[in-house]
Amino acid sequence: MAYIKSMNKIYLKIVTPERVLHDGEVSQVTLPTLQGQITVLPQHIPLITVMAAGEIEAKTSHEVILIAVEGGFVEVKPDGLVILADAGQMATEIDEKKVNEAIERAQKALETTEVHDHNYEILRAMIERETSKLKIYKKYREHGHSKRPETNL
Repeated sequence: MAYIKSMNKIYLKIVTPERVLHDGEVSQVTLPTLQGQITVLPQHIPLITVMAAGEIEAKTSHEVILIAVEGGFVEVKPDGLVILADAGQMATEIDEKKVNEAIERAQKALETTEVHDHNYEILRAMIERETSKLKIYKKYREHGHSKRPETNL
């Protein structure tokens, strides 16, 4: 990779099938794996692992970047890491009202779905995914961001 520019920075690239979510230097990255949460710092040992659904938290010298992801793969080298996420959304893009509506719709549908119905697990996973997004958005707000910034997406 040869991306490292200083001993206290690591290059991070997060890619989904639709777009690049982040491409730049950070001081550390915390992410969910199937074995648990890990934090990657500069000069980390090489690693390839499966990423679980959850939150990526990347820190720079002036901000904390929060991203909701739905799983994927991670390759870590001493000078950087690449995350290939199945899907992802920046905390700045999460619409609290839409997430709450999605949770409510899924919960109502779950009430009328039998446990043995194949849609039952799909609905439970949807509720879990949307609840995770909501937690990430609330954490984003706790970092001093009172509302979603305007975006040109």
